[in-house]
Parts: sequence; structure tokens; C-alpha cells
Amino acid sequence: MKEAIILFTRVPVPGQTKTRLQRLFSPEECAKLHTCFLMDLRRCLSISGKDCFVFYTPEGEKKQLIQILGLKNSYCLQRGENLGERMANAISDVLGMGYNACILMGADIPQIQPEDLNEAFDVLKDRDIVLGPTLDNGYCLVGMKKFHWAVFRNQIYGYGNVLENTIDAINAEGLKCGFIRSFVDIDEPVDILSYKDEISENGLCKSSNTAWYINKLIDKYGVSSFT
Repeated sequence: MKEAIILFTRVPVPGQTKTRLQRLFSPEECAKLHTCFLMDLRRCLSISGKDCFVFYTPEGEKKQLIQILGLKNSYCLQRGENLGERMANAISDVLGMGYNACILMGADIPQIQPEDLNEAFDVLKDRDIVLGPTLDNGYCLVGMKKFHWAVFRNQIYGYGNVLENTIDAINAEGLKCGFIRSFVDIDEPVDILSYKDEISENGLCKSSNTAWYINKLIDKYGVSSFT
């Protein structure tokens, strides 16, 4: 099986990434946090052994991403009018290169492990679509063997019941959907505490770049600032 992983990310430029966290952190701190996400994901992707495509935005910032993620990946500029179109175009492009399956993951889940990626590909052996749910009723990972535009059509991302609406769209097409475990999608200050709780409960990522920097931010701002 020829399988590929798409990492979908913004370049960690201050003021242009993790903007919802700027209600508490400085633009530079938000960019540093995002950089830590990517540093941890680099290790995960390397261990997976799959071909990796980094689809990024904004234009003109590829050099910074290569410095963080390395030269082994393929780098492609995101294209499309909205998030759904951009994700759809990325998956369509990669599957069009002859891969039997591909999964697309966001950069806001630094706790993801290589075994999670392997599980996603295992799910696709007898399912048309795989999703990685997030605790805010969205999803952070989507994969398929054949391109299905219906998964992304008429969706509003970032708020609301994105996961439920996507599952409804999949079912309406008569497709079979499977799932991997749920993740904390780090978008809001309160998500920082949820991520820290996950580390405390199951021991994941104790030595990760993200865990180190989140502890530093909590020490600086105090736990009460995140709620």
C-alpha cells in the first residue's frame, strides 16, 4: 500500500497564527507555541515512515517551515477560497499522485502519536473515510482512499458541530466512516489546561517541546488566566 500523510498548517509567523490565543498571549508567544507543535509533529511524522506533504499558508514563508520540519517533506502552498476547499484540494492532489490512501491532519494536535496515524490507515482498510474527533465537536484528522468532495461541501469550520455535520454528509453519500481516538485541539486558552490534564493523566508528551513551553506559559500567566 502506498500511503501518504498531509500536514496542514499555517507558518508560525507572529500575528498570523493561533490568533484566538492572542487574547492571553503575545503574537510572538503564539508563534512560539505553534513552532513547538510543529517540532513535536516532525518527530511523529518521521517515525511513521510515510511520505509527508506539508500544505502551508501564507505564501512566501516556506523557508521557515523547512527550517522547522526538515527537507524530507514535500512542501505545497494551500489553495482554495475557504478551509474546506483547501483541505479538499490537498487530498485530491495527493491521491492524484497514485497513493492508495492519505490522511490529512492539522498542526494543533501535538499529542498525536505514530500509532494514531497507523490506526487511521488501519481504519481505512474497511472504511471509506476516517476521522480524528476533537473535544470541541470538530475533527483534526480526515483520511480517505478515494477523493470524496461531499466530506467538505457546505461546511462551516471553527465553530459549531463540524463533526456531526461531516458525519451526516458522509452518511448521505452512502459512505462508511470510522474513527480514531479524540484529541484536544489547541485553539483557545482553556485548551491549554485540557492539554496539560491529558499529559498528567496518561503521561503523553512529558518531554515534548509543547509540554515544556505550555508549562512555561502557565507559570508566567497563572492557571486562573486560562479559564
